Amino acid sequence: MKNVAALMLLCVPMVAGCVSKSTHLDTLAQLEDARKVGLKNSDALETYKKQAAADAESQKRRLTQQINGLSQDKTRLADELNRTQQALAREKQDRESVQREMGSERDRQQNMAKQLEQAQDEHQRLGHTNAQLDQERNRLKTAADALQAQVDDLGRQMDSAKSDLANADARQTTVQKDKNQLAADLEGTRHQAKEELARLQKRNGDLESQFTKQLSDRDQEIDRLKQAAADRDALKGQVASLSKDIDHHRQRAATVSGNLEALEAEAERLRQERDRLAADLQQHQNLLKAAEPKLASLNSTVSERDQEVDRLRRDQDRLQDVLKQEQERLKHEAAEKQRLEQERAAKEAEIQQLTKTHEDLTKSLKDDIEKGNITIKQVRDQLTINMVDRVLFDSGKADIKPAGLKVLKQVGDVLKQVADKQIRIEGHTDNVPIGPKIKDRFPTNWELSTARATSVIRYLIEDSGVNRTAISAGGYADTRPGASNDSEEGRASNRRIEIVLYPKDLGTIVNQINQ
Repeated sequence: MKNVAALMLLCVPMVAGCVSKSTHLDTLAQLEDARKVGLKNSDALETYKKQAAADAESQKRRLTQQINGLSQDKTRLADELNRTQQALAREKQDRESVQREMGSERDRQQNMAKQLEQAQDEHQRLGHTNAQLDQERNRLKTAADALQAQVDDLGRQMDSAKSDLANADARQTTVQKDKNQLAADLEGTRHQAKEELARLQKRNGDLESQFTKQLSDRDQEIDRLKQAAADRDALKGQVASLSKDIDHHRQRAATVSGNLEALEAEAERLRQERDRLAADLQQHQNLLKAAEPKLASLNSTVSERDQEVDRLRRDQDRLQDVLKQEQERLKHEAAEKQRLEQERAAKEAEIQQLTKTHEDLTKSLKDDIEKGNITIKQVRDQLTINMVDRVLFDSGKADIKPAGLKVLKQVGDVLKQVADKQIRIEGHTDNVPIGPKIKDRFPTNWELSTARATSVIRYLIEDSGVNRTAISAGGYADTRPGASNDSEEGRASNRRIEIVLYPKDLGTIVNQINQ
């Protein structure tokens, strides 16, 4: 534009006309000079246009790259937002599931309490039944003892009856022996009397024959007759004596017969007594036999009741064991529930604290986040700070540059307030091998990524005051790329430092909260 203005100024004298030849020549010279200047300015203008077009194209490409980067960031942020929303939804579902489980647990505890009350009622009922069974068993035992006493009494009566029967049998045997002896004596006496009577009759016959003979020879033998008469009188005396003996023996036989009849009557009475005792014995035996099934039934009933009592006692013991186990289980479940509740509260507090840390870091690093140099991502109880290497380091170096120190100071001010997280510093690189200029210092990407992570952790510990027991560092080279290494943008994204905050053991957090 300046060149055009100059040309217009030069053309003004030409419009006014030529005053003189010298003036005209001067004007021509000036015009020639102006033309040359115009050509030169035109070339410069063309060069400027080309440079401007190139700059505009380059600026357009940069803007396009930035727009693409912003689109990618927008897509990534949308994905992260979606993942975060999904995580929040899952967490909400987890909370609702935990609440449902807690409701189910409360219902189950109420059911267990009801079952416990029912078990206690059953225990009391079993105790009452056990007392009734004890009373019934004592009653049956009393009845069995009374029946046993009756059986013992019947046994004693049977023994007495047997003894009386044995005595009666012995007496009957003795009477029978006496009777047999008296019969034998009577029979012997009768036999002797018959023999004596026969002898006497025979002798009387002989005497009569002799007397008849003597009567015929009376005249001849008077003395003999007298003697025979005397003998006859003597014999009559003997016969009278024998008759008396016979009468005595007859009286004795009558007495023996009376005694025998008395003994037979006594024997009959004893037989009747024996039959009565045998009938009583048979009756008692029948009663005993009739009582044996009842006694066996009572014994069986008592045994069954004892078995039932033992079974009920075993059931009672088993129920008590089950009750104790259920009480222990409820106690353990209550403790487990309390522990889970504490862990849930600790986890919620941890997530809230991590969310606050996220917010603090986002505020502190707002400018770098807007530039796309730093991204912060939270997934439930883990927070990741992703810093591209150019924020902290120059190319091929592991020393933190001054601008990076300012960024790390802002990060350290937030991290030193974090007490419930482990902090891991991770160094990452792209897959481009180390160049020859720095190969003597960093032979591979492993050494470079590890050295950069070590530099960051030293600064956070020594200058920011981050707890050294809760922080660690490691180099991963190109083994964990976040993007593809096929493009410059992907490689630039992979050259990064990640600060990862992840949870400590929940038990440690719970103890810290309780303290």
